[in-house]
Amino acid sequence: GGEPAGGGANGGGGVNGGGGVNGGGGVAAGGGVGQGGSVGQGGDPGVGGVEPPPPPPPACAEPPCEWPVVGDWGPAARMTYFNVPQDAADARRVGCDLLGIHNGTALANARGLPIVGEGDLSVFFAPDANGVIPAIVLARLAGADAGELFGATGPIDFQFFRGVPAPAGAFRIEPSSFAPGTQNPTVHFAGTDVAADGRLDVPSADFSMMIPVFGQVSLGVSLQDAIIRGWVSLAADGVGFDLPLGTIEGYLTRDAVIRDWIQPLQTICNGGAPLAVCAAVGNVIGPPGTCNANMCLGADLVAATLGSWEVHVDAAGPRVCNGRVPGDCNAVGVCFETRMEGVDILGVAP
Repeated sequence: GGEPAGGGANGGGGVNGGGGVNGGGGVAAGGGVGQGGSVGQGGDPGVGGVEPPPPPPPACAEPPCEWPVVGDWGPAARMTYFNVPQDAADARRVGCDLLGIHNGTALANARGLPIVGEGDLSVFFAPDANGVIPAIVLARLAGADAGELFGATGPIDFQFFRGVPAPAGAFRIEPSSFAPGTQNPTVHFAGTDVAADGRLDVPSADFSMMIPVFGQVSLGVSLQDAIIRGWVSLAADGVGFDLPLGTIEGYLTRDAVIRDWIQPLQTICNGGAPLAVCAAVGNVIGPPGTCNANMCLGADLVAATLGSWEVHVDAAGPRVCNGRVPGDCNAVGVCFETRMEGVDILGVAP
C-alpha cells in the first residue's frame, strides 16, 4: 500500500496512497485542506499525477499490417537500448508496473556499482569506437509467418538469443542460447500475442541476459516472473521488426544476485585475475565458499545499495513481503526501458 498523503496547501486535496499492486495514486480533487490518505489498496495504475506513456507509433505504413517474408529465423530484431528509469514516476511514465516502493527502479540506486555499471547501460548495446557491440541480444517472434496479419496470427513464441556479428550487418545466434542438445531457446515467452495495432500481450516467464562489466567479464541479469510490454512495428527497411517503445520488467532475487554476481566474481577475483572490477569489489565479496543462501555479505550489501529487498518471490510468483519476518523479503523489482531494431538472423553460429 502507498503512504498516507499529507493535506494539500490552500485547499488542495491530499495525494491518495499508491496501490499496493499496480496501483499508482492520483491527486485528489481540490477543496478543503486534504486529510491524510488511507493506505492504498492494490489496483490499476492511477491516472492523476503521473504522465501516461506516449502513444505508440503506427505498426506499419498502411494497416492492416502484414508480416513480411523472412528467413528461417525471423522476423527478428536486436536490442539497441536498455536502461533503468530514474525513479518510480519515470518508471510509470514508460509503463513499468511492479510490486515494491521503487516500481522497478532499484537498480538506479546502484549506477555506481561496478557490477551494474556507470550511468546508461545502453553503451553495452551500441557499437563502440571500433564498431564492436559489447552485448548483442537478439529477439525473434517465432510463429509470425509471412503473409499473416497482425492480430490474426496464431500463438507466437517471443524468443531471445545471445548473438554474434555476421556479414552485411546481419547476425547469428550463439549456440549457448539453446538448451543443451536442442534448438529450444532458454529464454522465451510462449503464448505471446501481437494485436492489430502492434501491442504486445506477453505472458510472464523468466528472463536472463549477460552484461559486460568493465569490458572484462560478463555477468548475468536474471529476472523471475518477467513481462515484456510495448508495441512492435514493421521495420522500415522490411527486415525484421522494431520495438520503438517497450519495457522488460521482473524480479531480481537474492539467490540470483548470489548465483550470477557474487559467486562468479569470487571465483574470478580470487584466482588472481588483475581486473579493475576485482580491485573495486574484492574486499566486499569475500573468498569462494563464504556466500550462500543463508549468509552472504556481498548480496546483502548489494541489497542495501538498491534500497533493501522489497518483495517476496517464490514458485507461486511475487507477493508483498513482511519486513518483520526474517527472510520474507528476498527480491527487488527491476524494470528496464528497451528498444529494438529489425535485423536479419542468418542462423546459428558454428
